[in-house]
Amino acid sequence: MKHYSETVQNPERKVFFLLAAILLCLFAVYGFLLNATIVRVVAREAAIGFISELDVQLGELEFSYISLQNTIDLNMAYNRNFVDAPSPIFISRESSGRSLSLLPNQGEL
Repeated sequence: MKHYSETVQNPERKVFFLLAAILLCLFAVYGFLLNATIVRVVAREAAIGFISELDVQLGELEFSYISLQNTIDLNMAYNRNFVDAPSPIFISRESSGRSLSLLPNQGEL
């Protein structure tokens, strides 16, 4: 006597496990993206706090710069051994008729 057996395919069971695996993958991706979002929000808040601290320091430096700038006068310069320039030398704007050019045959010196 010979026994023949057939394997009965159960497609509903395969579809169920496939959908369950996809659902687990989607939950894993959702958790990863949610974690990444939270980390970025916390990092942004820390950066905003750091920027506000730098802004306060910058304001203090600007205030001290302006207050020091208002204390500079001619007497302070003389006390720090600065002297007046003997005679200023200025450059005239009159052209001599000659010019320098990068174009060929123009403005030869």
